[in-house]
Amino acid sequence: MNNKNAPFFSIIMPTYNRAYCIERAIKSVINQDFHDFELLVEDDASTDSTENIISAINDGRIHYNKFDKNSGAPAARNRGVKRSIGQYLMFLDSDDELTPGALKIMAERISKGKENYRQFAFQQVVAKESGIENQNKEEFDGIKEISYEDSLMGRFHGLYVHGVISSDLKDLVVFEERCISYLNLTYFDLKKKFGPVRLFQDIVKVYHRDNTDTITASLRKKNKEITRNSAIQSMLFINKFGQDMLKLNSSRYFFEHMRAAENLLLLKKPAMARYYLKKLRSAKKANISSNLLLCLSHLLDVLPIKGKDYSDQILDECFVEGAKKQ
Repeated sequence: MNNKNAPFFSIIMPTYNRAYCIERAIKSVINQDFHDFELLVEDDASTDSTENIISAINDGRIHYNKFDKNSGAPAARNRGVKRSIGQYLMFLDSDDELTPGALKIMAERISKGKENYRQFAFQQVVAKESGIENQNKEEFDGIKEISYEDSLMGRFHGLYVHGVISSDLKDLVVFEERCISYLNLTYFDLKKKFGPVRLFQDIVKVYHRDNTDTITASLRKKNKEITRNSAIQSMLFINKFGQDMLKLNSSRYFFEHMRAAENLLLLKKPAMARYYLKKLRSAKKANISSNLLLCLSHLLDVLPIKGKDYSDQILDECFVEGAKKQ
């Protein structure tokens, strides 16, 4: 943030085969009445006409970078963060859009609050096929900040929040590339280390859930892949925040361990599944009968698991990381 010539915002836009909608997203940025920004479009090896569409938009604030190999949205975000030079980082998916006047409002709010906060959040609305949803999300009325504890307790639905991060945290903004479509690992970690997020009531973004090619929708088409991704999500979340969950939100602790065990069993990883059941049994706040958990873990010892063990290096890495913390 010492560079006087640095733009106020670095807007990072990961994309993959979004030729049909990326122009809408880009124009929602470059048509803003606030002009002090750079737009970093990180193309994760698209095979459609995305590059041609972006090349046809003549605006020097757009910086386009195309990868040779598809590596996933988290990797694209990380590359954008490394290339950014702005004072504040924000992320806009290529199928979403900013509302008119959003950047000016955000810059004004951030400038007034930057002495006390390094992370900021604004409201966003959700666009579905049935129309715009939750324009006035009541759960945020009167709320001025969201803490790590608030997030871990599940007090607020992250779907309705759009975040901005000070670039002095840039080296710590790292999205977990082993886990598709799960940004909370990064955002929770930043709140835990650097304090609460300043929340403003302004609506600045339209989040589109009416697309059929979102990461989540794509995963649903591949049952095994969504099972794997769900297992990794829970394992990584437990590794990072397990002890805090046990203290603050035992229901979440129970849910994440059971989800990990269930998905690992579906992936024919009974030893790993048993590990998470045994962890629940040893937790005094697990909200479930320890005898029942003991029975479940014993069942995994005796029930035949048909099919070959599912070999996966990332699952193995996540498991070892968690086991080392015990």
